[in-house]
Amino acid sequence: MGKISASVLVMAVFLAGCANPSYLKKVDNFIPVKWEKIVVLPFAGDERFTDEATSLFAMQLLDQKDFIILEPSAIQDSIDKVVVNKNSRGGITISEAQRIGQLANIKAVFLGDVTSYNNGITMNGFVTVRLIDTDSGRIIAASHKPSGLLFGWSEHQAVVVAIERTAKDMIGVLKDIASKSQKL
Repeated sequence: MGKISASVLVMAVFLAGCANPSYLKKVDNFIPVKWEKIVVLPFAGDERFTDEATSLFAMQLLDQKDFIILEPSAIQDSIDKVVVNKNSRGGITISEAQRIGQLANIKAVFLGDVTSYNNGITMNGFVTVRLIDTDSGRIIAASHKPSGLLFGWSEHQAVVVAIERTAKDMIGVLKDIASKSQKL
């Protein structure tokens, strides 16, 4: 009886460690004037994963057909003019994103943050992405996803899965926005 109880307790603790919340919040009454291009700005967070997270997130969005998705390199001059000093986590602020959008004539941007967790027993990857309207500075949608993996081989694998899950959320948001804009 003692061995079974200990095994059940260990498994319960392990599964509880994997149960991280996922969020998708969006403004339902937002109708963009006409977004054509959306830039994925450089992700902030764990420097081991930020460049890859930015590129992979942008690549995942290519599945949608309503907007042209650009990587940061497409508007690097505008980014360099606005972002002089990165904050402590390397992220771009909403006001900086607005200024970048105005300089590059981009009406919407994605801001992202990637982190990971590994305590030697469990690991996870986390991605948070916000879709920002650069005219108003308003957050139109935000998604936070953990990898959701019960078992993983590496933090890298966990981060990649979290990026894919977050991108799926944002593809749904973009489809909703596109259908609302077409009704105008």
